[in-house]
Amino acid sequence: MKRKYVLLMVICLLVTGCGKEKPKVENRTVASQLDKEKEDIINAGANESTNSGIDSVETDNESTDVSDKQIKEQSFDIALDSWGDVTFASFMPEENKNKDGDVQFKLLNGNEEIYHFPGITEDNCRDGQSFEKVEAIAFKDYNKDGKKDIIIINEYAPQSGPNAEDSYKEVRVYTQKEEGKEFIADNCLMEYLNKYFYNDTIDSVMKGITEYQQEMEKEADYYGDYLITECEGVSKAYAMSQEETDAAIGNTLSYHAASYSWNENTMATGYQEEIFSTERLSEDYGIEVSALGIMEKEVLAVTVLTEGDFIGQNFYVLDDNTLLVYYEGVFFKAERISKKQ
Repeated sequence: MKRKYVLLMVICLLVTGCGKEKPKVENRTVASQLDKEKEDIINAGANESTNSGIDSVETDNESTDVSDKQIKEQSFDIALDSWGDVTFASFMPEENKNKDGDVQFKLLNGNEEIYHFPGITEDNCRDGQSFEKVEAIAFKDYNKDGKKDIIIINEYAPQSGPNAEDSYKEVRVYTQKEEGKEFIADNCLMEYLNKYFYNDTIDSVMKGITEYQQEMEKEADYYGDYLITECEGVSKAYAMSQEETDAAIGNTLSYHAASYSWNENTMATGYQEEIFSTERLSEDYGIEVSALGIMEKEVLAVTVLTEGDFIGQNFYVLDDNTLLVYYEGVFFKAERISKKQ
């Protein structure tokens, strides 16, 4: 059962066409690469100041005319780690395929597409949302791993309803993987930035990233390694067989600031926390909470923000050394492997 949020999180929240006539490419300002110790920032938002203090140079991207869908004013030549000199290019949604299509981002080598960035959704569609424009783009090593990351601010609007005229901004962050030529969306960070509205300008995004990183550095009381020791009970509706329940006993769980592990399968993550009344818990699951080892009127409920379905993603903190793990209607007791004194 998925819980609401209090601390950290991950979740994410798109359709105009270009004319058939290829637009004239305007000169654009990009961050100078003359000083390698400085960040490259490209801010294409109207009247937005990056305050980067970096010298700028003029560039012309006429060589990257690969499609009349390309958003030329949001396409930039950049020296990108692992890729060399490439063009980061923005493209309008493909209207003829789906009215909910989202903006696309690619890396080009001349006229050749060499990388297509993953969308926010698997099919790169945004149900009921229209893409309006790319507001700003920046190239910054926000996670300090020595490789440039890509920060994008997009603008969207609902396709219908009372708020159809109200556009909103959404930040997207791509980070390079440690090995190989691949970018991944930093979902936990994006959820935090959009939830707390650090998505208006590049400056506000960077402020939000700092806040997020500080939150991640905080040590939660439940961080640590645990062993599932027994089944404590089942809710009024459950989906695990006795064989599956028995097999879960002995599983190991690890919770750390930016990762979660189930039987040593480690995934990057964040956490959502909620103070849950035990009366509500009893009503939701149809079970006496005292039978689960809960003696207080409130309990901390935690949801691990990972994709997929794994034991240990939803749990209640009973004390410094004990968790009550909920999975498919079954409650398991998990005990800290190295006990806190």
